[in-house]
Amino acid sequence: MRKLLLPLAVSICLVFSSCTVAHFSYMRNLTDKSVDIYFDFDASALGKIPDSIFIPYSPTSHSINKNARNFMTDSIVAKRYTGTTLHIELPTGGMIMFDKVTSKKIGYHDPEKIKVVVPGKEHVTVRLYGDPLPGEAKFQTKGNSPKIYWHDIY
Repeated sequence: MRKLLLPLAVSICLVFSSCTVAHFSYMRNLTDKSVDIYFDFDASALGKIPDSIFIPYSPTSHSINKNARNFMTDSIVAKRYTGTTLHIELPTGGMIMFDKVTSKKIGYHDPEKIKVVVPGKEHVTVRLYGDPLPGEAKFQTKGNSPKIYWHDIY
C-alpha cells in the first residue's frame, strides 16, 4: 500500500503545482501621442465591472520575459466609461499589462474587444481571443507556456 501511496502523492503535487499557467497580455504605445483605449466586455460581466481598477503600467516600453512583473513598477487607473466599457488614456511610450490578478478584479472576464483611438487616425478594434472580423486586428502570440499576447500601437 505504501508503494502506491508515495507515487500517488507525488503525482497529485505535480498536478496541482503545474496548474498555474502564466498568462500575460500587454499593449505598448509606440506613437508620439497619448492614445485612448476602451475595453469592451460582454454583457455577462456587467455586475463584475467596478467603477475603476488599477492595471499594471510601465512608463517606458520594453520586452516582456519571465520576470515581467518586476518591470511593472506602477499602475494606471481604468475608469468605467459606460456600462460594460472601461477607459484608459495611455501616455506616449507607455505599456499596460493584464495578468491573472487584474483579471480577478473583474471576475476573470477578459475584454471581448479593445478599441484603440490614436489622435488623427481612424480607431482600431483589437481582439484578444477568437477570430477577428474584417478590419479588426488580433493580439500576437508566440509559444505555449507561459502564454504571452501583445499588441503594439503605431
